[in-house]
Amino acid sequence: PYTLEIEVPIMANPQRTTRAAVSPPGDHRILMDTASRCYSDAVRRGNETMMARANDLAIKAYELAPNYLPGINLLARIELQRQHLDRAEHWAHLGLSLKPKSTSLLYSAGHIALARGELDQAEEFFSRACRISRVNTKSATFLAHVKLLQGDYLEAFQQYRELAKTQANDPQIRNKLFEAANNIVADFYSSELEQDLLRYLEFPDVDYSNLRPLATSLIKHKLRLSEAGCPLELDEIAQDPLLLTCLTKFYFSDPLIERLLMTLRQTLLISCSRQLAIRNEYLPLVCALAYQCFLNESVWYINHTEASLVKQLTVVSEKMVALNTLGVDDCYPILLLIFMYKPAANTSIFETLAEREWQWPTLMQPLINAMLTVEQANAGSHQKKGWEAFTDAAIAALNAEREGLVFLLWGGYAQKKCKAIDQTKHLVLQSAHPSPLSVYRGFYGSKPFSQINQYLTARGQTPIQWQF
Repeated sequence: PYTLEIEVPIMANPQRTTRAAVSPPGDHRILMDTASRCYSDAVRRGNETMMARANDLAIKAYELAPNYLPGINLLARIELQRQHLDRAEHWAHLGLSLKPKSTSLLYSAGHIALARGELDQAEEFFSRACRISRVNTKSATFLAHVKLLQGDYLEAFQQYRELAKTQANDPQIRNKLFEAANNIVADFYSSELEQDLLRYLEFPDVDYSNLRPLATSLIKHKLRLSEAGCPLELDEIAQDPLLLTCLTKFYFSDPLIERLLMTLRQTLLISCSRQLAIRNEYLPLVCALAYQCFLNESVWYINHTEASLVKQLTVVSEKMVALNTLGVDDCYPILLLIFMYKPAANTSIFETLAEREWQWPTLMQPLINAMLTVEQANAGSHQKKGWEAFTDAAIAALNAEREGLVFLLWGGYAQKKCKAIDQTKHLVLQSAHPSPLSVYRGFYGSKPFSQINQYLTARGQTPIQWQF
């Protein structure tokens, strides 16, 4: 599709038409290997002189085997790296004239078009490479990237969604997936999409709020939410996994969702405050609503009845917490009802709770850890207090001085430590955190304990008896 008239040092003779990929002489192999290593080192170091040396070596190798495709592709990549786009395009299209279905040359041509800002042309090259093979190159990843640059967010999301099935550990794919998701909404309910979103909400090092538009629209379709209200009963809503998870990951800003959540909160407050007890089936929702209040800094409207009840509960809670004869099981229901309306830091019992060494119910632990270790209106203030340095130092010391250890990284925060662990020396097991809000999102079925014992047995060590 292209005819280029450009000057390139020691340009190929256009009359030579020997068959592509002919096995080159031995000297050519040596030159190619040296040029490839030089190119890799130059990219890693950002060394222009070394890149020019790689180009000279590749040109000499090309003279010996002018139809050898890997050599032509290397020249295209070198010139692309040097921002000599006309020369890079010449080499790429020379190679494609010899073998139009070369995935590596199509991949290089796509990057050259991308560097020129020619998105449609880049899409064409990456698409052709993907039709031939989706595994030989990263063409599928860059095709999705081109779709994102073109503003075709739905197609970009679908392509990153497919990539995330096998490459979820790639930070770039996770971040681009979330970027695309931030620009689309669901037109109908899909259980498959719901399961994908639940998985994405366990990804580490991402901004969960980017999933808000898509997750919100999907929840509205699932709950059949409209201006007229929600036809589902409280018992059904209270068990919805996507709603419960989203309540703990980002604050909602959709008027219909907020109206529903405020209605649910009021219903739970009135029904549960009579007995100062929360039914087990409602406990996850009450806890999630309390987490949402923490995330949105208690901005929801409170009517007179609610305000009066919360005030009365606060007075009672002050007396209960002050009694040493009462424990966490006696106090947590009334505390959760209060926390649905104001975070712990906004209550008169904050300092007392922070001093209590209570073993909170597992369901409440993420909420309590977030509220009792964060300053009011200063999210993340529990960080950079010194404990991260201690944890990092402990991991570094164990990683360097020991071998054959097993690191269990449960949840997003723990999984951030993976990069500090040498997985050639140790076993690293990662999964969702085994809390009630996320235990079904990947912890069940991960079989960490049996994997640990298999690892120990393989190393000739005694397996652990996990049964109590």
